[in-house]
Amino acid sequence: MYLETLLSYLRDYNPEDKKQIITAYEFASVVHAGVVRRSGEPYIIHPLYVATLLAEMHADADTICAGLLHDCIEDGVNITVDNITSTFNETVAYLVDGVTKINKLVFDNNKQKADAANRRKIIESLIYDVRIFIIKLADRLHNMKTLEFHTPEKQKEIARETMELFVPFASLLGEFKVKSELEDLCFQYLDPEEFNLTKMRIDNYVNSLEFRNALDEVLVTVAQTLNSNNIPFDIKVRNKNVYTVHKKLASSLSTDIETIHSLEEIKLMINGVDKCYEIRDLINTLYVPIQGKQKDYIEDSKLNMYKALHTTIISPKGYTMQFQLQTPEMYRINTYGVTAYWNMLRNSMDNPASIMQDQVSRLPFGEVIAELSKENVSDEEFWKEVKECILTKKITVSNLTRGKFMLPIGGTVADYIIKYCDKPLNVEYVKVNGIKVPFDYVLNNGDILDCKYLDEVNCVDLEDSFATNTGRRLYHKALGIK
Repeated sequence: MYLETLLSYLRDYNPEDKKQIITAYEFASVVHAGVVRRSGEPYIIHPLYVATLLAEMHADADTICAGLLHDCIEDGVNITVDNITSTFNETVAYLVDGVTKINKLVFDNNKQKADAANRRKIIESLIYDVRIFIIKLADRLHNMKTLEFHTPEKQKEIARETMELFVPFASLLGEFKVKSELEDLCFQYLDPEEFNLTKMRIDNYVNSLEFRNALDEVLVTVAQTLNSNNIPFDIKVRNKNVYTVHKKLASSLSTDIETIHSLEEIKLMINGVDKCYEIRDLINTLYVPIQGKQKDYIEDSKLNMYKALHTTIISPKGYTMQFQLQTPEMYRINTYGVTAYWNMLRNSMDNPASIMQDQVSRLPFGEVIAELSKENVSDEEFWKEVKECILTKKITVSNLTRGKFMLPIGGTVADYIIKYCDKPLNVEYVKVNGIKVPFDYVLNNGDILDCKYLDEVNCVDLEDSFATNTGRRLYHKALGIK
């Protein structure tokens, strides 16, 4: 990784931003002069990699500078937040301070307590300034890429932490590119045998002459059809990452890799949402679409802001292929998540950093972290609650008027009422997908709920109301009150 690589990503940045970033590089080079990493490389290679990834993600100049400076306070001699503030600005200093680890000496050299405190600091940064977490994400990706220079025990420890903490939050923030790379790197160290086997199966399938010919035939036909209709487009073809294929095979009744319909993803970038639908229908007339594999994530976007139209077809040679149709703006957000907002809004009157943070606050986990931060719980208990409330596998349900919500698998109507209704004891009944159900009804992914409320004066008089003893018992049980 060299400086020119970083500079190549800064072509669209204004001269003042470029000047600040180059100054940050020079500052970091002096601080880390003579220091080498375990790999034997000069230490400056690490912050340079972090900054380059942030620039590729279209982060703002302050974030890129913080990426270059992120280890200066921790590893430099007499480098303080004030030094960084005076040389750069308060935002850069704030971001660097947010990324800097809490010294374990604060906890009497207790590594476990220091790790728990730093983990909490990383998670809480999501509700204060998401850019701190994004810098940590880039930092972790490069550390995972150089993990080979650690002992096997340390490799597994770092890989487990990455899979537990960084991967799920990268997914929740829509940082798909980084999330996929981290998953495969973790998988490679946690289960190398299974990783190599799955990768070999993918490579053998997608690189076979028969599949490549079938794919080329489809790409040529679609490109010719779009050109003949004077529709501008861009095509990118991507293999599904190894870990995702492994999970799909593990959860499938079949062990045949051919059964994974989206093993090869064809991303079509088209100007205009209406055009996405038009071309989806066009593709479905050219080929046989697979029923149940038509997904509209534009009308019904995922919680992590992912938007696209999916259609999976059977090619003339019998191979299944998935098309993902999206606008260029959707593609940037689908690839880089909230980071893409700075690039998309930098020429507007809006504050991109503020809009990024507003997007995060709208995500379901933001409110949970904010509430946990207010509670007087230990760092260990904080992590336990985050895992239980945010990082365990979830289902998504929606309300007719308030949007989408996440619940743990096995969550009931009562859980939904308690967690998401402003006045849970005023709920008379709930309909799920148009049908009235009891409060202990177990919800499924995609269910649509409609709550009927009562006036407070009438609540206690209705036997079927959530406000009756039955409802109160469910309410108290969910809150852990006997």
